[in-house]
Amino acid sequence: MIGKIFNNRYELLEKIGSGGTAIVYKGYDKRLNRMVTVKILRDEYNNESAFVHRFEHEAQAIASLSHGNIVNVYDFGSEDKLHYIVIEFVEGETLKNYINRKGALPVAEAASIMYQILDALGYAHSNGIIHRDVKPQNILFAKDGRVKVADFGIAAGPNDLTQTYDNNARIMGSVHYISPEQVQGYNVTEKSDIYSAGVVFYEMLTGQLPFTGDTPISVAMKHVQNELNPPHRVNPKVPVGLSYVIMRAMRKSPDIRYATAQEMADSIRSVVEGMPNQPAPIAPTEKEINNEDTRELVDINAKEVRKRRVEERIDERMKGLPSTANPRVVQKKLNKKNVSILAGIIMLLALAVIGIKLIDTVLETPDISVPSVVGLPLEEAKETLKSYDLAYLVIEDYSADVPEGNIMEQDIAEGMMVKKGREVKITVSLGIKLTRVPNVVGYTKEAAGDELRNNKFVVVFEEVYDTQADQGTVIRQNPVGGSQAAEKSTVTVTVSSGAQPAEITMISLKGKTLAEAKTVLTDMLLAVGKVDYAESNDYAQGKVIGQSVAAGQNVDEGTAINLTLSQGPGPVAKLASVSYAVPDDGLEHTVRIVVEDAQGSREAYSAKAASGTYISKEITFYNSGKIKVYLDGELVDEATVS
Repeated sequence: MIGKIFNNRYELLEKIGSGGTAIVYKGYDKRLNRMVTVKILRDEYNNESAFVHRFEHEAQAIASLSHGNIVNVYDFGSEDKLHYIVIEFVEGETLKNYINRKGALPVAEAASIMYQILDALGYAHSNGIIHRDVKPQNILFAKDGRVKVADFGIAAGPNDLTQTYDNNARIMGSVHYISPEQVQGYNVTEKSDIYSAGVVFYEMLTGQLPFTGDTPISVAMKHVQNELNPPHRVNPKVPVGLSYVIMRAMRKSPDIRYATAQEMADSIRSVVEGMPNQPAPIAPTEKEINNEDTRELVDINAKEVRKRRVEERIDERMKGLPSTANPRVVQKKLNKKNVSILAGIIMLLALAVIGIKLIDTVLETPDISVPSVVGLPLEEAKETLKSYDLAYLVIEDYSADVPEGNIMEQDIAEGMMVKKGREVKITVSLGIKLTRVPNVVGYTKEAAGDELRNNKFVVVFEEVYDTQADQGTVIRQNPVGGSQAAEKSTVTVTVSSGAQPAEITMISLKGKTLAEAKTVLTDMLLAVGKVDYAESNDYAQGKVIGQSVAAGQNVDEGTAINLTLSQGPGPVAKLASVSYAVPDDGLEHTVRIVVEDAQGSREAYSAKAASGTYISKEITFYNSGKIKVYLDGELVDEATVS
């Protein structure tokens, strides 16, 4: 499949993953000169209309979304009976890998990631799309640090009657993050995504999964049956308020979870950042944490908190009053003092009701669409937010891309609806941050790389031959050590490869055994590389029939030479009649017959012969070659045989 081109445009470069129904490739968009991700439906599902429909539905669903925290779909189609989707390529690690590497994340970092996840889900939900497989494996970090929610691989509209189990009884989605209603086969809604998001937040804050087990089914049933161990008990650094947020998001019943992703994000923000005029969240009681039957959470929403506090004051005032079970008894016991108390309580109740109504009115401030201030000068950005009746918090950071004094980013995206007076966090550029470049000349390659990366530089290595420095030692760098350069800029480090190796002229190894070839290569300061086998009628089994560098070519010292050996059947044996008359000179002579053929060079006959002796021999040879006769070491006759 590597090298295949879809639509005369998308070339498959390498396989990067696979899922239950699709194989994922890194690809190249030849028309727009960019990397892409290509998902191809598995062969076994190409002829199943249900899977094809789901695959196409996925493409149509995500293609309708356009959000900075959602991986974009560029194209989809079919070719050569293969169904494919072309998706934005995000070159970064998954949130799952990040958690595995870092463990429990700091509260502020986990909250920042969660805001972006919930923003993406909220946007998708508002467009009628449910993810249905929210998990850290589907959440990526882009190069610019943004969180990207990926793989709406089993996305469905809210009106689709989708069940947890398909025809093969396979649980759809990932079992550690699945909602109870998905396990039980009920309809999936936006609140199913909120449950899964709660599991992801739990894992980020604790470094652990809320439910584990020996089998997928056992884990799935724990989502339905088991009580949740609050995150702050797993990790004491987790604020109790955030435990409550997660507990509400992960309620067994969807009806008492957060209504929207935005509502969950607001509750997180009120705990982590603090909202204007917002009272502190009410800490959960042991009963509320442990008793699943209570089914009540103290919402960290300001409006609910204030209502609850008024009600608590009323309850305190009501303590000690006589029972109203028998009105006649109460009436008999009333005196002037009782009447005054009762009148006061009635007035207090009326005032409380009015107060709650006033609180509702105050809190029901109109929604405001947040403007974009990214790229604006700081003062202009402030004035813009003021004109929208929004507050702001200015944060400074360095940037190599945004001019000094201009806004780099804002924490609430353009177009989001918020309440009047809401605080928008804006980051203003301090320009390029210059830092001192460490001097790494004389370091080893590994030590130089570590030193420069620790000082926030990107390192590029190049190697050159050098007779003065040891192999692997840094001999120069650019920029030079001690100079000032932009943080995250590139430092080119030149490393010695040692003295340039001598060139060696290759010889033929054909006809030699592997052991003989190794000996020859070792003597020539070369090495044996990969050894393959192939059929040969010219050379006997085990003899060299091919080499990666031809005889006569020059190679560097230490080069590995790949060899091909014969696996038979080998050459056919033939016979040749050889005769020779020894000179009649009264002297004794030594006669040798040598064969040079497909088997190599070998001595077929050697003996001393008297003067005038006539020698006649049948000599075996293979395929074709030469037969040579030597008299006392001197070649006296030669014949070609075939």
